[in-house]
Amino acid sequence: MRAAMPPHRPIHTSGPQLRKVLEALPKLAGHRAIVALTYVAAMVALFRGPLATGFDRGFSDQADGMIEISILEHWRNVLSGASTWNVTKHFYPHADTLV
Repeated sequence: MRAAMPPHRPIHTSGPQLRKVLEALPKLAGHRAIVALTYVAAMVALFRGPLATGFDRGFSDQADGMIEISILEHWRNVLSGASTWNVTKHFYPHADTLV
């Protein structure tokens, strides 16, 4: 069971508490900037292939894209009422492939 939270005390707009908060803001902004830059650097390192080719190249080959497109088309047909949810045309002639 969680411990009871102490009653909320508002920060006063004057006095030493406000001064402490205002002094901590530059440190907090610097910390957030470091985290944001680290995140951007990690994403650029991870997605360097697609970024370098202008997203012409991805993580897979052409066949994976065809499978993805056919499954997305299947779900579009399901939502429009043109197909049942458990039969895709991609795995034809096998029935009930999504069961």
